[in-house]
Amino acid sequence: GIGLLMEYLCHRVLRQAYVASELPVVLTGLAVGSRRKGREAISIDLSAYGDPLYMRYTRCAFSLYRKTRGSNGFLACLPRTDSPLEDLLSVRVSPDLAADYAASTGAAIPDGTQGAKRLLQAYLGSDLRRYHQFFDSIGQDEPALWPATYDRFNLNSVPPCVSYPLRCPNPALADPTNIQNVSRVLVSRGWHPRSVAGLIRSRFERDFSWGPNWLYYDAAARADFYVRLHGGLVADGLDDLRDFNCISHQEKGYCPKPWCGFSLGSYKTGLEIASKI
Repeated sequence: GIGLLMEYLCHRVLRQAYVASELPVVLTGLAVGSRRKGREAISIDLSAYGDPLYMRYTRCAFSLYRKTRGSNGFLACLPRTDSPLEDLLSVRVSPDLAADYAASTGAAIPDGTQGAKRLLQAYLGSDLRRYHQFFDSIGQDEPALWPATYDRFNLNSVPPCVSYPLRCPNPALADPTNIQNVSRVLVSRGWHPRSVAGLIRSRFERDFSWGPNWLYYDAAARADFYVRLHGGLVADGLDDLRDFNCISHQEKGYCPKPWCGFSLGSYKTGLEIASKI
């Protein structure tokens, strides 16, 4: 439930960012094509809501973010106070400055109860909520049925940028941009988005040398999350599909076979129609 509400909150952020930000703003690691500033983008990471809670962790104020390889490996998690964001960007990479900031700054979580209530009420009346209800309106085929359902999908009927991740899913189908493209094309062809997620799940749960990952993560929840996330952007009018074409897909580095005879742009109208809830 919190994940659905966070998607809605991010949609509100995106509406403002489209006006105020010089860089494209995307959700959860999507690649972008070439623009005035190259392929730079701001990514709002919601991926934690696609995994079981026990596979994630919480960072506390002034702990260290250890995934970074820059800034000599030091990156402090700083609470946002009245300090300008530009100042915090320089403080977080300096042990001395971060320590000084910690000595003079509190990290109490403010009471957001009333704001959360208002956000929830706004979400319950939103177009995104209606899309979420549509997404959950059907079930998925059980694994015993996959040989007669998902496995019978003709991969030669779709562009190579769609068939390749489905035919060789490790690691291609673990990439959010590939999931977005697969979902866009199949929904345009009349698939219900929950069925697209079922097809992707069937690849996650098959032996494609995934290792132990899917013993710990939830393949069905992960597939639902990414397909729902991308579809919600289209249904809510926040994805204008300007990059849903072959040239943009090539610029992103995701085209496995240029000049394949298919055109991603030809699926745009069908996707727009299918996404009207």
